[in-house]
Amino acid sequence: MLLPVAVAVIMIGVLFGVARTESSDLDREVQEFIYRLALRPGMSICEMGPGDGVLLVRLSQAVMPGGKLHATAPNDAELVATAAAVNATGHGGALTTHKATADEWAPGLADHSCDAIYSRMVIHMIDQDTVARYIPQWAASLKAGGRMFMTDHNPLDGTRSGPRRPILKLFGLISFMPVVPEETEVAEIVGGGFALVDGPFDHPYYAAGYGAVYTLPSSLQRAATARRRRL
Repeated sequence: MLLPVAVAVIMIGVLFGVARTESSDLDREVQEFIYRLALRPGMSICEMGPGDGVLLVRLSQAVMPGGKLHATAPNDAELVATAAAVNATGHGGALTTHKATADEWAPGLADHSCDAIYSRMVIHMIDQDTVARYIPQWAASLKAGGRMFMTDHNPLDGTRSGPRRPILKLFGLISFMPVVPEETEVAEIVGGGFALVDGPFDHPYYAAGYGAVYTLPSSLQRAATARRRRL
C-alpha cells in the first residue's frame, strides 16, 4: 500500500511542479500572450480567472497608456487579490472586476467592450454546461476583430481528444484534476460560432499544455449580441 501512495505523491509533485512557472518561464509566456492577442496601447483586455493578478499586471504594460482592464472570477478573494496587484502598479483606475456566476461570465460587462479575452489554464475548471452558456457571451463581449486566447491542459496519457477526464489517473483509483482535451475544447468553441485563428498548438509552460486563438466573424458577432440580449 505504501508504494502506490509514494508514487502518487511523486506524481503530484511532478505534475504541479511542471505546472508552476518560474520567472523566466513567465517572461516567455507573457510575450506569447502579447503576440497571440496582438496587444498594443489603448486596448481593452479581460482575463478569466486571474488568480493573484500576476498575468493581468504584466499584460497591462502592453495596453497602457489608455488601456482598460477587466477581470472575472467566481470568488471575491481572487478579485480582491487581482485588484490589489493592479493597484500596486498605479493602473487601478483602469480595472473593473466582475464576479462570475454559472449563468454570466462577467456580469456588468458591456457588449463589444473587449479587444481581447483570455484565460490561462482555467476552462478545465468550468463544467461543460456553463462553458456552453459562456460562449455566446464571450462572442457578444468582443469588439469587431477582437481575439480570444485560451490555454489549457491535455491529459497526460498523450491523447488530445475525447471527453473531459482527469489529467492523470493512477492504478485506476487515484485521479487528479479534470481537463478538457484540446480537440474537444476547440470543437465546443468553434461550434459556438467562433473561428479558429491558430492552433491548437503546444503551450509548453504547463504539463501537456496547449493553446488556441479565436476570433468571431462580424455577422456571427451581431447574432451573438442579439441572442445574448434575448437571454
